[in-house]
Amino acid sequence: MKKSMATLASLVIGLVLCAACLVNGQNQVKPNFSGLGLKIRANKGTQGSIRPVPASGWFVGFDRIEGAPQDEESRAEAIHFACKVDGDAVRVDIAILKTKFMTVSEPVGTFLVHLDETVTVNELTRFGVVPIDLSIVKVNPEVAADLPTVDNKIKSLEFVNVEASDPEAQSYWISFRNNSSKSLYELGIETFIKERKVTISWPRGEQYRQLAGPGEVFRIKVKGAAAGKKTDDGYAYSPITRVAVLHAIFQDDTFEGDPASSMSSIAMRNGHRDQLAVIVAILGKTLTSPAANAPNAIEALRSEVASLPVEADEAVMREFRVKFSITSKTLPASLSGSYAIAMNGTKHDFIVDLEKFKNGNGSPNFTGDFHKWLVDAKTRYQEWLDRLQ
Repeated sequence: MKKSMATLASLVIGLVLCAACLVNGQNQVKPNFSGLGLKIRANKGTQGSIRPVPASGWFVGFDRIEGAPQDEESRAEAIHFACKVDGDAVRVDIAILKTKFMTVSEPVGTFLVHLDETVTVNELTRFGVVPIDLSIVKVNPEVAADLPTVDNKIKSLEFVNVEASDPEAQSYWISFRNNSSKSLYELGIETFIKERKVTISWPRGEQYRQLAGPGEVFRIKVKGAAAGKKTDDGYAYSPITRVAVLHAIFQDDTFEGDPASSMSSIAMRNGHRDQLAVIVAILGKTLTSPAANAPNAIEALRSEVASLPVEADEAVMREFRVKFSITSKTLPASLSGSYAIAMNGTKHDFIVDLEKFKNGNGSPNFTGDFHKWLVDAKTRYQEWLDRLQ
């Protein structure tokens, strides 16, 4: 059980890294670097990791209080942080993520941390987590003279160039050309410091829009690790020395590169597809129902979607066997795990979408047209589904 939970956590982390690396050749607004770093020490006996300010993200490697509740509803699966400069201090918002899919967020507190000061987040004990330490340090923004090498063994992918992006965080733009006759929708990317693997990410187009069409040049943003060392000018991040392309997946679900990681990504794509098909059907049914105008129509729709299953059934398992020519009795756990994460994530995204409409995006005088929203939602989710068919 612990192993399967760790696998799910790793897969969810992959989703976050995907979002962080998504570029598709478009200009992005870069936050101003403050010259400061947020140091988070989540484990006793460790030095902790340092993130440039401003930053946000989450992590799962923290200590738990012995004997703390382990039920899914109260157990903290991850700790989320967001930090930015606030006057002469750094404001840090801490929350926990609950449930095995990490879709429930509960605030822990907001903390102001000054340079060379340590703040202990004792409030985490309410969630069975050993308090973590937050401190602010100076960061040396000096960039390593050498850019990382790019190891690409994907025949349909041509490496074009690499250039520095955010010096303070040791991240880079890497450009490729899709030399295949098919649209590319995902890459698997690993980064290394010498021979040590430090990050893995899955850049893909938003809601499975293509990353690159046939013959197109595109670029992705690859981030370095939080590892580094202290210098006289502040904390300096260790630059990544090598970037490796793990896999490339095309719009028809064919792939080149590592089979295991490719199959997990395709299973995730299938999970989004199958849950979208159900949600689109529910929206169509709701639009034609007289109950759509009832006072409780929004809550009825929310309840119906919230009750949708997320686990892979036998029909899905058979599809995986045929798609990937698997003959063994047992399927890799990563396939059902990836599928379930995508099913749950799609359901969660829809509920968040519906809640935003219900709450009028924070407007106290909101009087929205639910029928109009249903039409718009069905169109948007149908377009997303069409890209996965």
